[in-house]
Amino acid sequence: MSLLSNPNITSTNTSFINIPIDEVEEVWRSHVGNVMSDSNASCAVNTFHIFAKLYATTRRRFCNLTRESCTYLSDRLRGIATQFLNMLELLLTQAECPHVYTDTETMLACKLLERHKFVVLEIQEHYDTYINKRDTTVECLDNLKSSLKMQSLPSPQTELCRCLYKLHFQLLMLFESYSKLINLLNTASKNQQITDHSKEVTTVRQELKQAMNEMDSTKAPLSDDDMPQTTEMARQLLSESIINKQYSRAVKLIRHFRSVWSHDMFGGSDEDDLNVLLNIYCKNLADNKTGVLVITRPEHDLSDVCRRLMNVNIQLQASLRMLENMTPESKELETSNTTQ
Repeated sequence: MSLLSNPNITSTNTSFINIPIDEVEEVWRSHVGNVMSDSNASCAVNTFHIFAKLYATTRRRFCNLTRESCTYLSDRLRGIATQFLNMLELLLTQAECPHVYTDTETMLACKLLERHKFVVLEIQEHYDTYINKRDTTVECLDNLKSSLKMQSLPSPQTELCRCLYKLHFQLLMLFESYSKLINLLNTASKNQQITDHSKEVTTVRQELKQAMNEMDSTKAPLSDDDMPQTTEMARQLLSESIINKQYSRAVKLIRHFRSVWSHDMFGGSDEDDLNVLLNIYCKNLADNKTGVLVITRPEHDLSDVCRRLMNVNIQLQASLRMLENMTPESKELETSNTTQ
C-alpha cells in the first residue's frame, strides 16, 4: 500500500515557528539534533523554515560586519572593498530562500528523509565553520581599530581582507548546501502521488509582497466583521482574504491580530507577515490532503545565483593574491597612508 493512501498514517505539515532573533542559533542546533533522530519526517518538514530564519539573521549580521570592515580599508584597498560590497549586493538582492511547505508523506513516499539528514549535517558543518571564521574576522577588525587609534605599525589590513574573503566563501558554501536541500525536495514534484502547488503559491507570494510595498504606514479602522473572537476564526479570516485576493486586507488584518493576541501564530513582527500568511494559505491548500509540496520559485534561480557568487568569489581570491604579493615597501606605504 502506498504511504499516501495508508489511512493509519497521520500527516504532519510544515509549521510556522516564531523564533526570536537571539534564539535562532540555539533553535537551529536543537533542530539539527532532532532531525538526526527523526524517523517519520515530523521534524524534517520544518528544516526549511528554521534555516530560512537562521540564514536571514546570519546574512544581516554578515552584511553589517562586511560594511564596517570596508570602512577601515585604505584607499589603496578600495578596489577589493568594492568587490566585497558587490558580493553583498548579490546576497541581498538574489540569494533568497524560497518559501517551502510540505508534509511527512511527501518526504517518506519519495524516500527523502535519509538524504535530507545528510544535507542538514553538511549545512551544520558549514555553519560551524562560518561562526569560527566570523569570530576570527571580528577579532582582526578589533585589532585594526586598535592599531589605528595607537597609530602603530603595521596595520593588519591585509589580514582583515584575508579574513573577510574566507568569511564570504564560507557563507557561499552555506547557501550552496541549502540549495542542495531545496533541489532534493524538488525531486518530489516528479512523483505522480504528490500535488505540487508551487506555481500557485509563487503567484500569491508576489501579490502579497506587492501589497506590502504599496501599503502606507497609517492604520485604517477595521470593521466589526474584521474582529473575530478567537485565533482560529482569525486564521480563517486571513485565509479567506488571501483566497479572495484581498491581499492588502490580509496584511492589515495580520498586523492587527498580532497586536490583539500575543500568540506566536501571527509572528513576532512585520518581517514575519509574508511567511505567516503564506503558511496559512498553504495549510488551506493542504486541508484534508496528503502528499503536498510547495517551493516558491524565486526571481533568480538558486543555481545561477550560486554561480554568480562563485564568480565574484574567484575575483576576490585573485585580488587578494595580488595584495599578498605586494612588496613590503608597498605594504608599508599603504599602512602609512591610512594612519596619517
